Amino acid sequence: MKKILVISLLLFPVFKLFAQHTERQLDQLLSYSKIKQIDTTQFNSALKIFRSLETRRELDVAVRRSPNDDESSETVLRIFGTICLHSNSPKAVDEFIKFIKRQKGSADEEIPTSFEPLFAKWPDYVLIRIANDKDLLNQLEWGFVNNHFHDLTTKNCRTIFYSLNPKIKYLYPKYKKQIDYVISTAVGDLKS
Repeated sequence: MKKILVISLLLFPVFKLFAQHTERQLDQLLSYSKIKQIDTTQFNSALKIFRSLETRRELDVAVRRSPNDDESSETVLRIFGTICLHSNSPKAVDEFIKFIKRQKGSADEEIPTSFEPLFAKWPDYVLIRIANDKDLLNQLEWGFVNNHFHDLTTKNCRTIFYSLNPKIKYLYPKYKKQIDYVISTAVGDLKS
């Protein structure tokens, strides 16, 4: 019993230090998410933190928006989605797509709901990256349906999809297959 107590006393500072490091990382990630125009250096720093938290399987950790706010929190994954959205570089899209591919088969609904705004910001770049990857198209479709569920009907689905970004309408001839797939799958989901 004495051995267990001694080991516990020795390990407690290590666990405390680890928790403080994680807390600092979460605070830094949250501060990046509040910046409206994230530059490359900031994005790379946020990406490093995100990957570290992903490796430790801490993406669903809730982060309070402020120290005194116990009611309002966001997950690490949602915060990273916001950081990608505020980034000035399409590298954010590439990194988010790589993340989606690493999470293949995940039921985490924050993945598609964070992916769809990236599509709305950079539709042509996202469509190039998606190509004919059904998993990515399904993530995009599910994010579209979830993010616009209250406004979507089977009749206005196409209109709302095109309203995400005016470029989408002009991209249609080049990406007809992908766009039709997303819209028709969304209509199918709305019917069920």
